[in-house]
Amino acid sequence: MIFTSNAPGASPGCKVGLGLTQLFMTPFLAAFSVLYRIGLAFDKTIRSLFASTLSLPVISIGNLTWGGTGKTPLVLKTVHDIQTLGGKPAILTRGYAGLLKSSNPIVYSDGSQKSHMNGADEPRLLADKCPGVPIGVGANRRKSAKRIEASFHPSVFVLDDGFQHWPIKRTLDIVCIDATDPFGGTPVGGNHLIPWGRLREPLSALSRAHVVVLTRTELLNPEETETLRKSVKKWVGTGHVLTSRFITRFFDSAGHPVEAETLRSKNIVAVSGIGNPNAFENGLRRMGGLVLPMRFSDHQTYTSQHIERIEAQAENASATVVTTEKDWIKLKTMERLTGSPLMKKLLISRVGIEMNPHDEHAWTQALQRALKNPV
Repeated sequence: MIFTSNAPGASPGCKVGLGLTQLFMTPFLAAFSVLYRIGLAFDKTIRSLFASTLSLPVISIGNLTWGGTGKTPLVLKTVHDIQTLGGKPAILTRGYAGLLKSSNPIVYSDGSQKSHMNGADEPRLLADKCPGVPIGVGANRRKSAKRIEASFHPSVFVLDDGFQHWPIKRTLDIVCIDATDPFGGTPVGGNHLIPWGRLREPLSALSRAHVVVLTRTELLNPEETETLRKSVKKWVGTGHVLTSRFITRFFDSAGHPVEAETLRSKNIVAVSGIGNPNAFENGLRRMGGLVLPMRFSDHQTYTSQHIERIEAQAENASATVVTTEKDWIKLKTMERLTGSPLMKKLLISRVGIEMNPHDEHAWTQALQRALKNPV
């Protein structure tokens, strides 16, 4: 677990030390980045040779960078929009960090019940938000697709985190890019792959994308958004570059809506175990909250000890606790929270995504074409 604070920046001595460390580490990170690039190219070449074409359309939602870009909210929007268009979607997801390394996938939700999977925060969230939509979880998503198709007869598969998933061919490849950090700290043209940067593939990989969705554009002014769109368009080529914004709403632990205004000028312990905690915390600051970040590892499995620490932090700061919907999926099942004072001062942040009005039509058209034209 990592604790951070709102204290002013580090002392000059600390900053100099950090700069020297980065200077020393850069050659090593660059070397490992080259090895990563070689391994990536080999993996793509081999797996693509044996890629399968499914009998149904496949719509992939993925990332170019490592870390939170808004992929899960876009998966939820895609599923909802497909249903609005008359389609019957099913979701294929791998599960975090090889959660299911077995070649035998499970159907996490059949629309009426959910299989028990500790730590499966994203599949559990998808199941809660998509009632009636089958969700196949497992490393072998081709097997997941066959099992779901035989039992539930969907009309389209939504491939979660699929941009670097080579074994299945896609009808529509959609890539999320965070407008506030579009290239993972890499300057345009720098192509700093993991671990030197946060790029999972070179920027040239965007040429495979049919649609790129810039997320969090509500944090940019119109001129900045248009400049970024043009910059990304150079890499995308014939694909569409669309813009979107996040809509955040708050709920108490009983599911009742809470006005964001109630957070203004309040101390907030921001509890998160997600890929991009900065975006979550900065959103609370924009609403006028005095944020005390309490960060855990991405996909954290919470224990009673974690709850005790959160309670102590909230009590010491006389603060409201706000957590993400993905974290709440795990926290709410813990017996330790039953009857805890924390339940009375805890809010859940639910993030939805919507296309900016001038891009909604192009988004809908892309989905319609995919539904009518399998690979």
